[in-house]
Amino acid sequence: MAADKDPDARTVAEQASNLAALCPQAVFSTDPFPERERFDAWRSLIGLTHELSTQEADFAARLRSTQLGEMLVHVMDASSQAVHRAPERVRRDGLDHFVLHLSTHAQGATEGDRELFIPAGAVSINDVSRPHRRLAAPERGSLIVSLPRDFVSQAVANTDALHGQVLHHGMGGLLRDHIVALASHAGRVTRAAAPDLSLATVRMLAACVNPSSDNLEQARPSLDAALVVRAKRYIEAHLGSPNLTPAALCRALHVSRATLFRAFQPLDGVAAYIGRRRLEAVRRALLTGSPDPIATIGHRYGFTNGTHLSRGFRRQFGMSPTEFRANRERDHLTAVARPPSTGRLFSDWVQRHG
Repeated sequence: MAADKDPDARTVAEQASNLAALCPQAVFSTDPFPERERFDAWRSLIGLTHELSTQEADFAARLRSTQLGEMLVHVMDASSQAVHRAPERVRRDGLDHFVLHLSTHAQGATEGDRELFIPAGAVSINDVSRPHRRLAAPERGSLIVSLPRDFVSQAVANTDALHGQVLHHGMGGLLRDHIVALASHAGRVTRAAAPDLSLATVRMLAACVNPSSDNLEQARPSLDAALVVRAKRYIEAHLGSPNLTPAALCRALHVSRATLFRAFQPLDGVAAYIGRRRLEAVRRALLTGSPDPIATIGHRYGFTNGTHLSRGFRRQFGMSPTEFRANRERDHLTAVARPPSTGRLFSDWVQRHG
């Protein structure tokens, strides 16, 4: 009854309810830090996923992040900085998501042996499971979308072809406009609407990259893309089976051993691909803090031999599963304690999705 007599209390409760219905948003800024500490503070956040360097003595940066369903949408302002994911970093942290980057400044980048020029207003795509470098450039209202690989693969058949693509004219312009709209309205999107908006984004991405399927042929001339897509889906669905072998794949997909092996040659072979996906599944379970014994986690993903799991994990990530579990707050997770709580939205998403 008291609440009925207090309209101010009702107003506050309604406002709180409305805010709770909106998607979570956080802002990180270097402004509160002393000037000499600002780049280190920024690196403690972005260092979750990338190495950074700058020549700017008066570095300043700001990041606004909004979680819309499965994706994160960022608006970034930063002094000139170079961004890098080295091969050893890729092997060590095992991150496995995609980044769409829309900048108002032209930028240069390298993807493996390729040098890229990214015009202002173009959308570039980075696969963080692969090395890349973005040359020093300022970020002024840059828009960045982070998407989990598993979510992207629901709409994009050939995710291996995405890395290093630069989408500018034609369909790329539609994707650019979509990202701009996402960033503009992110603060007003409700949690209920976010899943549909996330799905619309990956479908828009698929519509933009499918006309560029020749990129896949140029990069992998011997790859039967359709077969690889079918095989990958089967592999993901059967990671926990100890009977997941190349021979089992051939039987399930009704293809010859030679055809399957030729298709997976650019991926270092089908057995190696299965092994990597199993190891990545184990790493993700450890990264999310699973309390289960390592042997139990390994068995869940097809490792019946603990020694085999430990050796493979060390080879791929540079440490044993036991060491990874003991030290998972290092590298990109150590930074969680350093920035203010506004950095948790990004760090929690990275921990959950890789």
